[in-house]
Amino acid sequence: MAPRRCVTALQNAVKSSLAKPQCRTFSRSAICGQNGGKSIAPFVCLCSQECGLGDLIDLQESSSPDLADLLQTIRSKIIIPNRLNKNQRRLIERKDYADNLENEPVHATVGGQRVRLQHLDKLKDVPARWESIKSAIELSQSKQDYENLFHLLRDMHSAGIPMKPFWQAKLTRNTQASGMLPVLMTGLRGVKETRLSLANPEVLHRTLWAIHAWAEDGKWKEEPIRVALHYAEEVIAMLEDPLHGGSPRLAENDPRTDPTITGVVLECAALLAHHHQGGKDESGKVALYAERVMSMFRSVGDEKVSAAQASNVS
Repeated sequence: MAPRRCVTALQNAVKSSLAKPQCRTFSRSAICGQNGGKSIAPFVCLCSQECGLGDLIDLQESSSPDLADLLQTIRSKIIIPNRLNKNQRRLIERKDYADNLENEPVHATVGGQRVRLQHLDKLKDVPARWESIKSAIELSQSKQDYENLFHLLRDMHSAGIPMKPFWQAKLTRNTQASGMLPVLMTGLRGVKETRLSLANPEVLHRTLWAIHAWAEDGKWKEEPIRVALHYAEEVIAMLEDPLHGGSPRLAENDPRTDPTITGVVLECAALLAHHHQGGKDESGKVALYAERVMSMFRSVGDEKVSAAQASNVS
């Protein structure tokens, strides 16, 4: 009977392990052992516990060694520690485990990558987030550099690190000034992962300025204007997305009612018709966006008249 019970217990254990991977937590005594041993490998959770957080994206080659080192520091000392589970965080942050981690390598799977855990003194080893991000933005020059920045934005979001508005503004300014509009648009399309949002007024206006500059820097040739028009229409569509500040109802100062914003689309459509379509509005977009802009101006005028009338009555 005893052997049968053992077999049954073993079968149940196997079924249980197959049905749902379990994450084991170890007490200090279990970690150190009965005789005060120093093995810490069992302290690491046997499963990642980061389902749904997404993989870390391999960074491309940077334009300078300084930038490459900085990006690696941001990832290893800011992003990855925030992706670790509770046990792993405790392991790298407690000073009494520092020597053990050095002598007895322990690895964890973070974002699909195998990472060696190392001691991290939160007061000495962790760089300031804003200063690190700011420096990385200012060191970026190439398209690959800016793509790496947006990869880091995705990693930061997955690690629960918020993308502050002035970080967004700084990144957008530099991306626009460097002529990296396609990279910027890719970041805006991925707002769910990057959190770079047109709800930030400076991001919106810098993006529109970058769109205008794209056509101008292209010497008003047909292809640059067509690209600019496409991007401008895409921005207008994005403004309907709740992550970009859109809502079912128009709010006060809603960018969707701002004639200067829709005016950028009108400008691109008019430039295309004037320079490359013999002055003809072949697509009908000049008339379409001109009517929208005029309607917005009329709406603003009606609001001012109503406000003046209300003031006189009172």
